[in-house]
Amino acid sequence: MQNRTVAEVMTWEVVQARPDTPAKELARLLDVHRISGLPVVDGDDKVMGVVSRTDLPAPPGDRPGSPAGRLP
Repeated sequence: MQNRTVAEVMTWEVVQARPDTPAKELARLLDVHRISGLPVVDGDDKVMGVVSRTDLPAPPGDRPGSPAGRLP
């Protein structure tokens, strides 16, 4: 196994969100960019945290006890 640096494996064009980004838009960004998480940045582009798919509410059909594809 090679000793690779972070710079060699990191993403340079980072998809990011703001604290007021709606959850639905976060889900769309994760899907469109085929990523599992993204940083949340403030007005100065400083990272405040990270949000991932598991942080978002499950779609109605994916909730335990709900039949798949049916709204509650």
